[in-house]
Amino acid sequence: MSTIFPIVEGHGEVEAVPLLLRKILHERLNLFDIKIAQPYRMPRSKISKFGPDLLKAIKLGHLKLSAEDTNGMILILADADDDCPSDMHEKFTQFLGLNEFGHLVSFVLANREYEAWLIACGESMRGHQSVRPDAPSHPNPESIRGAKEYFEKEILLENTSYSETVDQVKFSAQIHLEIVYEKCRSFRKLVSELEKII
Repeated sequence: MSTIFPIVEGHGEVEAVPLLLRKILHERLNLFDIKIAQPYRMPRSKISKFGPDLLKAIKLGHLKLSAEDTNGMILILADADDDCPSDMHEKFTQFLGLNEFGHLVSFVLANREYEAWLIACGESMRGHQSVRPDAPSHPNPESIRGAKEYFEKEILLENTSYSETVDQVKFSAQIHLEIVYEKCRSFRKLVSELEKII
């Protein structure tokens, strides 16, 4: 059985990312024999430096994956925020070139925030008790700076707040994969990285 070892930036992603990865693996890629390890949380400021802290986390992931698990993956997932994803990927490629790892190491930036993937498919969440019955799907979700605030204002019921640590996992379960895949280039990048396990 292959394993994915996620490195994530936020407390909410510690629960949400394994759920989202399983959803993609099961529903889109028809893979059911992939194990998701407990994510390692690291502040984005340390991830984006591509330095000793990230190297240490990747080496930990390497230890968590067995030597026989040749298809195992270490997956780094963070928000792009105001950084250019292309520039960040170039820095990551340079970082990889300076180090050798025994497993595939992938780097995905949610552009601009993880919640952009949620607002991409607001209509599919209408049945949730905290969501407006007329919740819209944003046509260009990766253009939004402040996707968390948009989600709270436009998707959730009035006077309902969004907490990343409480809500990210439950709304990740509501994601409509095909809609988000169509609208979000960064989500397509995530799916393409997961396809490398096949």
